[in-house]
Amino acid sequence: MTEEMNADANTPSEKIEDVIDGVVEEIDDAVTSNATNDVVYDHAAMTATDDDKLWSLLAFVFPPLVSIILFFMEDKKNRPFIKANSIQALILGVVIAALTASALLSCLALPVWLYSVYLGFKAYNGDIAEIPGITNFAKNQGWI
Repeated sequence: MTEEMNADANTPSEKIEDVIDGVVEEIDDAVTSNATNDVVYDHAAMTATDDDKLWSLLAFVFPPLVSIILFFMEDKKNRPFIKANSIQALILGVVIAALTASALLSCLALPVWLYSVYLGFKAYNGDIAEIPGITNFAKNQGWI
C-alpha cells in the first residue's frame, strides 16, 4: 500500500501546483460559462478594474443611455463587472422612464434616480449592485 502511495505521490510543490491549477481552471470555467452562480458574481467584483468601475458609475448616473452605449462597445460588453451593473442600470433606467411618463407616479422618478446614483457610487467602490427585484429578474433571465 505504501509503495502505491509513493509511486502516485508527487513532491509537495507539485501537489500545490496541481491544486492551484485545478482552482484556476474552475475559475476560468465559471467565468467563461453562462452560469449565474455567486462564485462568478463575486469573481467579477474582485477582478473589476478602475475603468470597469467608472463605466458602471456612469451607467447608473445616466441610465439607460450609458448602458445602451456599453452594449455596442465590444471591449466593454463582455467584462463581467460592467455587464452585471449595466444590465441592472438599464432596467432601472426603464423603470425611471416609465415613472417619469406616468402622471401619477412621476414624483417617484427623482427618488429612484437618486437611488440609482447611490448604486453608482457603490459600483465605483467595487460592489456589484443588488437591486431588490431587478437583480433576481436579471439573473433568472440569464442576463447576468
